[in-house]
Amino acid sequence: MKILIITNIPNPYRIPLFNELNIQLGEKGMQFKVIFAAQTYSRRKFVLDLNDCKFEYAFLGSEQLSFGNTEKTTFRYGNLSEVLTTEKPDRIIVSGFSIATMKVWWYTRRKKAEFLIWSGSVTTKGKGAGLVRTMQRRFLAAYSAAFVVYGKRAGKYLESLGVPSKKIFKAINTVDTDFFSQKTAELKEKTVLSDNKHRLSYVGYLSERKKVGQLLQCMRRLANERTDFVLDLIGDGDAKLICNGRLRN
Repeated sequence: MKILIITNIPNPYRIPLFNELNIQLGEKGMQFKVIFAAQTYSRRKFVLDLNDCKFEYAFLGSEQLSFGNTEKTTFRYGNLSEVLTTEKPDRIIVSGFSIATMKVWWYTRRKKAEFLIWSGSVTTKGKGAGLVRTMQRRFLAAYSAAFVVYGKRAGKYLESLGVPSKKIFKAINTVDTDFFSQKTAELKEKTVLSDNKHRLSYVGYLSERKKVGQLLQCMRRLANERTDFVLDLIGDGDAKLICNGRLRN
């Protein structure tokens, strides 16, 4: 059996997951391959070493589509239909309700293959998906054999689209925890902190969507009760100056 995952770009927090999937599926005699739309987004700042990818992969070299917001960027997934025809997968896992998902749906209507949707979409208070988008998602959801979601809220959103709960499988949206545990232990051995303070760390993009401002508000409230901690913000993004301003205050 051959399994394909169709997703946007390789991320440092996804590569360890795909490596592990490749190992576990290989132990069951299954082939595994990841098809990426492109190598990166223009807004991404991380630098990847693709030698870390221990799984088979390919890039479509797809053109980006922007909707006036750096956080709202997708790809055309050009040549995806040709790639699917060449690969002849038995199962396809595709991210979200994108253009890729539409192309996968059309492919599976013509070929004997099933597709699963891997989704993290949730409902946001005061922000609807819109009638056309909701109809498109209901349509695709009706044909998906099963769903993999990040957590409970994503599962509830799919149920609101009419998906039976028995078809929804929750997966942990995780990283390589062994790597971070090992590196943290190594740093603690090499570094002696004289202040004896608890260290809290945020690692990620500094953007309004990530709600870093709320984290800083929490830290300010905590600082009114105790001062035996330090918060390290590790990242970059559009809200970097805003974060720095709040930290100075």
